[in-house]
Amino acid sequence: MICARRQFGVFLFFHNLKKGSKMLSIVSIPSPRSGRPVANQIIIENENQRLFFSYGTFIAIQYPSGKAQLSARFYRYSRTTSRYLAQFLGIRASEIQARINSGMYELADLQRLPIAFSVFPPQVLAS
Repeated sequence: MICARRQFGVFLFFHNLKKGSKMLSIVSIPSPRSGRPVANQIIIENENQRLFFSYGTFIAIQYPSGKAQLSARFYRYSRTTSRYLAQFLGIRASEIQARINSGMYELADLQRLPIAFSVFPPQVLAS
């Protein structure tokens, strides 16, 4: 069974939990100044990947190897998006282009990328 839920301005699709899967984590990026969650900047992660959404738009996906795919259309959409994307990737904003050029980060059409997470059963969503 597949269940959809809108949270943080993003539609999340949940599949039944697979045995041994880690739970899905959904967090707001903390402000570097205050430490409080920043509105509209969301990280969704499990053991296989981390996804970054800015204002409900899919901006990046990062894998445990450190490699990442960035939305070719939106990764430089605004200074705010660039700043929080760099924070999500754990680097300075000025390093993003160098990592794209080196091949560590790849530009892709993430809006067309199918995303599948094995998370918790739909009945958990009701609580």
